[in-house]
Amino acid sequence: VCLPLFALYYWFGSLELEPATEDHQTVSEEEVRMIIDSVFHAVSKGELEKALTFADQWVTTNPSSTYANANRAGFKNDLGDFKGAYVDADKAVQLDSMFFLGYINRGAASENLGNLEQAVIDYTTYIKLVPDTVDGYMRRGKAYKKLKRHADAIQDYTMAIAIDSNYVEAYFQRGVNKNSLGEYFDALQDFNTVTNIGWMEGSGELTVTRDMPVHANRAFSKANLGWYGAALADMEIALFVDTANPVLYDIRGDINHAAGDKYGACQDWLKALNLSGDDEYKQKLEENCGKVTETRIPVES
Repeated sequence: VCLPLFALYYWFGSLELEPATEDHQTVSEEEVRMIIDSVFHAVSKGELEKALTFADQWVTTNPSSTYANANRAGFKNDLGDFKGAYVDADKAVQLDSMFFLGYINRGAASENLGNLEQAVIDYTTYIKLVPDTVDGYMRRGKAYKKLKRHADAIQDYTMAIAIDSNYVEAYFQRGVNKNSLGEYFDALQDFNTVTNIGWMEGSGELTVTRDMPVHANRAFSKANLGWYGAALADMEIALFVDTANPVLYDIRGDINHAAGDKYGACQDWLKALNLSGDDEYKQKLEENCGKVTETRIPVES
């Protein structure tokens, strides 16, 4: 159980107008600044579609602007136009091979298009250009996880923690990858750190049902250590936060089954089936609990 990591990548800091180029349309410096101000204002209000419209004007005004292409790539990424984002970010990189924003946005576009190896390359370049921020390590760690390079992901999340020891999301993601490697006790320590620091006090970007993924993953660690009672306690918290998530009932069912509570396991799997209609849960029920109806499981003694 792991929520997706995603963030906005725009940059307006210390922005100065670039010199006009041959393909630069005849507009005044004041007009260009007004367009950029409009982009920034739209972003500040969370109006990404409007920001993209103004960014289109910015690029039309000067197609060879590194800043314009790189920022427009960011808007396209966040709006789901990953192919368009890749084109803009790639152009920004070609225009200025030292501009960090082009690489992080091209990496994000590549990742969302399924080209994880290219994403890793771009995030690595971003890290070289901006070594003292967590963004690059968190992004590359996510790409490594998708590639099942869990040890590399753990190393990146460790680097993020070295930069910001209160970055709770890095502890969470590191714990998830440790679980994948079977390092359950070490993973448990990371999840405990998340709960000890607290989402409100710590930094990080996992903002939706924060407690659910932490407790569900911690329950997984505890269950694999044989601590079934403690695991079930974590699942109670996870289900309190998200009462209609079939995956959580499936996980609790597995823990109950491992703990020898066949009836509890079957009830949880039935709940998962009723919430999702997924045949996978029906098959699990029939293999472990007997014939299934919509509302009843005849658990065999």
